[in-house]
Amino acid sequence: MKHSYFMLHLAVLCLGLSGVFGKVISLNEGILTWYRVFLAAVILFFILKWYKIPTDFTFKEKLHIAKNGLLLTAS
Repeated sequence: MKHSYFMLHLAVLCLGLSGVFGKVISLNEGILTWYRVFLAAVILFFILKWYKIPTDFTFKEKLHIAKNGLLLTAS
């Protein structure tokens, strides 16, 4: 229970500071977006390896994931 409260407070702190960081960072929006995508991919990779989550998907499952990604991109 205490871990959940800690994670909640950490999330609120990070989201609260995102506006301040947005004013301080002087990068182009496109480059900043690609940096964030790269950082998220690296962190996700390490989380999958740390918790030993299997990543062997069938082609049909990969197709569903791709469709969801395209839907999120379009919206």
